[in-house]
Amino acid sequence: MGLVPISRFLQQLNEGLVDLRFYGVNPRTVRAIAQALMYNPSVHTLDLSGNWLSDEAAYYLAELLLRENVALRRLAMRGCKLSARAAAMLAEGVELNHSLQELDLADNELGDDGVKAMQEALAQNDELRELDLSNNNLGPAAAAALGKALRENQTIESLGLSRNNLYEDVPKGLRVLLRAIQQREKSFQHLDLAWNALNASAAVPLRAFLVRSTVQELFLDHNR
Repeated sequence: MGLVPISRFLQQLNEGLVDLRFYGVNPRTVRAIAQALMYNPSVHTLDLSGNWLSDEAAYYLAELLLRENVALRRLAMRGCKLSARAAAMLAEGVELNHSLQELDLADNELGDDGVKAMQEALAQNDELRELDLSNNNLGPAAAAALGKALRENQTIESLGLSRNNLYEDVPKGLRVLLRAIQQREKSFQHLDLAWNALNASAAVPLRAFLVRSTVQELFLDHNR
C-alpha cells in the first residue's frame, strides 16, 4: 500500500506523546495518523518534525485532526518543507480548533504568503499560546500580518520569529507587530526577533515597545 510502517505510532497511542520525528511518513501515512487521532482522548502531543510533508498531508491534518480532535495540545512540524499552500490548508483547521496550545512550524518554507494565509485563523483561534515561525523566509509583510492577527487574538503569549528577514529601511511591518503586542490586555511572555538583520532603523519602534510593553523576554541577538 506504500504506507510507512507505524508500529511506533501504535505503541504510543495511549502514552500521551506521539513522536514520529524523522520517520519518513508520507501523505497517506499522515491521513491514517489523523484518522486514528480524530477522537483519541489520550494523545496531547504529536511531533512530525523532520518529515517532508506535502500540501496533501497538511490538508489531512487540518480536516481530520484539527477540526475534530479536542485533546491535542501540541503539534510540532519543524523542518517539514511546508509551503505557503500548506499553511493555507492548516489555517482552516487552526481557526476551528479549541484545544491546541502550541504550534511549532519552524524551519519550513511558509514565506509571507503562508503567514498571510494564516492571519484570520490566528485572529479567531481562542486557545493557542505558543507559535514558532522561526526560519521561514518571512519578511515585513509577515510581521504586519501577525500584528493584525494579534490585535484580535488575546491568547498567544509566545512568538518565535528568529532567523527570518524582517529588515526594512522604514520598519513598518515590525512597528505593526510591536504595537499589537504592546496593546495586549495580557502580558506577552516571549518574543524572539534574533537573526533578522534588524538595523538602527528598528531602534525607534523597539525603544517605544520596551518603554510601554510588559513583555517578559525579548531576544534581539545577532541583528545589525
